Amino acid sequence: MTPREATILQSFHDSFKIHENKYQAYKQSGNGVNINVISFIAEQLLQQKEKENAGKKS
Repeated sequence: MTPREATILQSFHDSFKIHENKYQAYKQSGNGVNINVISFIAEQLLQQKEKENAGKKS
């Protein structure tokens, strides 16, 4: 996997400037957080909370 492919998997924009040093470039993407994954998790948590709140109102 290339450093560019690693940033793509992490949902970085194509315009993201990758570090010139290959090690640092992998570190950049490895320390990143995939916003799509975080968004999905947040949606699931909110849906669960809404279900719990709806159950309390019954």
